[in-house]
Amino acid sequence: MSDDLSPAWYVIYRTADGRVLRGGTMPKSYIATYPAGSLPAGTAILEVNRQADIAAGEWVVGGALITAGTLSPTVSATTLDADGVDTVTISGLPNPCRVTITHSAPEITTPAPDTEVTDGTVVVTCILPGTIGVRIVSAGNQTWSGTLNAI
Repeated sequence: MSDDLSPAWYVIYRTADGRVLRGGTMPKSYIATYPAGSLPAGTAILEVNRQADIAAGEWVVGGALITAGTLSPTVSATTLDADGVDTVTISGLPNPCRVTITHSAPEITTPAPDTEVTDGTVVVTCILPGTIGVRIVSAGNQTWSGTLNAI
């Protein structure tokens, strides 16, 4: 076994939500063999390709280091008929993400007011006219908010 002592970037992150707690450099071979028992409970270490910017809010999602920011989903329309049949599709979402729907009567919208999306798409319907607020938050704390109008 050869030891690769070249420096490499690493992060230590919470396994529950991916939040980066700290980072730095150490020899590449040390990262791969870092003793799990020496990490704080509920954390893991990961080699990454750049220095983590902890102040900006960095996260590990799907084994990659990402910075919290704004999502840019595709929205099929901003207005829909309040008939329970017409839909607005919001796609290009990260997996998983949390979708929060607000309406004066949230029980009449689909999806439910607080839904986890795991396939990258959410389809919204409504049976009463009004303004529908949509907020999407990814596991990496990236966000998007928008408004739909049910007529």
